[in-house]
Amino acid sequence: MKIKKIFFTCRLILIAANLVTSIFLTSSPLHAATFFGENPNPGPHEELFRNGKYFIYLPPGYNSNTRYPLVILTYMNEEGDVDMDPEELMRLWMKPAEQRGYIVAMPLVGGIPEMIDPWYIQVLARLKEQYSVDRRRIFLTGLGGGAHYALHFALTHPEEFAGVSPVAGTFEGLWAGLMQFKRGNRPAFYFLAGNKDVRVPLEKVQKTADEMKRDGYSVRFETMQEIGHEYPEEFIMKVADWFDSLPSKITD
Repeated sequence: MKIKKIFFTCRLILIAANLVTSIFLTSSPLHAATFFGENPNPGPHEELFRNGKYFIYLPPGYNSNTRYPLVILTYMNEEGDVDMDPEELMRLWMKPAEQRGYIVAMPLVGGIPEMIDPWYIQVLARLKEQYSVDRRRIFLTGLGGGAHYALHFALTHPEEFAGVSPVAGTFEGLWAGLMQFKRGNRPAFYFLAGNKDVRVPLEKVQKTADEMKRDGYSVRFETMQEIGHEYPEEFIMKVADWFDSLPSKITD
């Protein structure tokens, strides 16, 4: 009897602890010390959200009376495929973000595709609600595994994005079986690939771009000479220029 009471008490403690943790992580944003420093605003910082986190950068002079374009960097580190350090990619994007007045966010979470998709949707909704985002100018970009996920997420939720730039991105990967070609308010796509990329061969990226063109998407494809599997500053500036050139998305 005594053992049962102890067991019951332990269960109550565990349930209470889980409840407190859930409330803590899903309530107001938790600002954490990061590689960027202690939550400067505007500027870059990190926020914990449910079972993941995201980096967020706010441009100089940020204020809630101005609407800012939002660039989402998709980062997926598939097993055996370390594309790029996420902190380094975030740092590289801070330069054009500062110059052009972008909000930049990088969601970071692990798990199976069926779990990651709902989390990404929740993060996107949170960003639109919490920050002064121009909802007609939301963009998506990533490298390798991140580009593969950007393709999937944009194809599945085309109404959310004005433009998507998969760098070394193809249909092949964890989300290959989940991709959907939806009609309606589609974004434009800008594929970039290096001719020296041995991890994601140029021919595969070209094949993906051609397939999307045949399905009626607005697609631009560009090959970069003497570039391997990387996302250098040169690429970032090209992608940022392309984002700037796109018309604002017509929303409902």
